[in-house]
Amino acid sequence: MTASASWVNPVPVPDFSITLGATTSTVVTWICVVTAAACVIAAVGEILLKRTAVLLFCCIGGIFCNAIEPFWDVMGHLNFNRGNTVVFQAFAQTAFPVDYPLWAVLLYIQFGGFQCWVFYLMLKRGAGRRTFWMVAGWQVIVNGLIEIPLINAKVYQYYGDQPFRLFGFPLWWVFTNFGELLGAVVLYLLIKRFGNKAAAAAIFIVPAAFGAWELWAGWPVYAALNFDTSSAVKHFAALVSAAITMLTLWTFAKFMPVLQSLPDWHCKQFGPASRDEVGVSAG
Repeated sequence: MTASASWVNPVPVPDFSITLGATTSTVVTWICVVTAAACVIAAVGEILLKRTAVLLFCCIGGIFCNAIEPFWDVMGHLNFNRGNTVVFQAFAQTAFPVDYPLWAVLLYIQFGGFQCWVFYLMLKRGAGRRTFWMVAGWQVIVNGLIEIPLINAKVYQYYGDQPFRLFGFPLWWVFTNFGELLGAVVLYLLIKRFGNKAAAAAIFIVPAAFGAWELWAGWPVYAALNFDTSSAVKHFAALVSAAITMLTLWTFAKFMPVLQSLPDWHCKQFGPASRDEVGVSAG
């Protein structure tokens, strides 16, 4: 028994006729230069005033997120339109290589690095669940404020049958972009254990957490987009991704007080004479 060809969906292809204007490209790039510079200035200020370089290392980690982003561009059907200032090309062997733009490299200093630092500060300062959800909401708003204007300025496009579009932006992407929170939790625990010297681990944690969350929450949609599935299946997959993210965020919010109550282990001396200091009875 053979399947009917009528159900087969057309292969999604970017609209290569869309071209980004030179003026728009320059404006977008300079906006990202300014935001990146602001993050660097804030990082220097933290070093001078707080004697810690957490933000600086988070920003460096944000830069390394760019090495992973092309994977999601391919699987999530995102195409950077012609006219961008390209700094490197990924997946050159594929039908639709990723011509990665300069502005995106700069943007991840803020979107990946700075926002991870914000979540880290939230944990460090003992913020409650209400603040947690406010920061999570802020993450969603920032995501939309970045993506929607760029899409409508023809900087890039999401092609194919993307579920739940709003002004061209597929809303399911919002739920895949909470890797900064995961990175902040790991970084917070490491600094709790080893002190500020562990801040350098953010260089590796930020991109690793970014990639981990994309797969953790986004895999249903990535699978649906890249298999011959109907629009209904794609929309259902997007709802599953949203549910995974919301359940994970709820779990983080639930156990956040437990994380914040942990002792600063790096301040403790784990010898026989100090067992009582860390709450362990000598027997």
